[in-house]
Amino acid sequence: MESWVATVVSLVDGDTILVSSDFAGEVKVELTAIDVPELSEPHGAESLHALENLLRDNSVLVHVTNKKGANTVSAFLEILPKGIGGGPSPIPIANLIMIENGDARHDKNDAPSEHLAQLEEYARESMAGVWAEK
Repeated sequence: MESWVATVVSLVDGDTILVSSDFAGEVKVELTAIDVPELSEPHGAESLHALENLLRDNSVLVHVTNKKGANTVSAFLEILPKGIGGGPSPIPIANLIMIENGDARHDKNDAPSEHLAQLEEYARESMAGVWAEK
């Protein structure tokens, strides 16, 4: 799996961002394994805000799961502590946090995973985020 450190340039919506890195240039990143409401749908703006709060002022380590085009990839985003360009310590993965907090649903077609399904079930039982709307 290809991975590289990047700076978040902007957010497109709650599961798509633009990043810039010395390695890959400017790239559109679609977050693997998650599905968020569109901005016009209930909780869409909240999902965007949640992702913005996770990524604000942090670099990310982009773990590419699929190349979708010349400048578009699907990836897991590892949130790097300020001032660190990577390291061996466990660091939060934005995709998983979004599911666990109820700001995204687990996209089982994109990434089947028992762990991700359990995170989604936790959010659903807690009536968090997108699950509060049901």
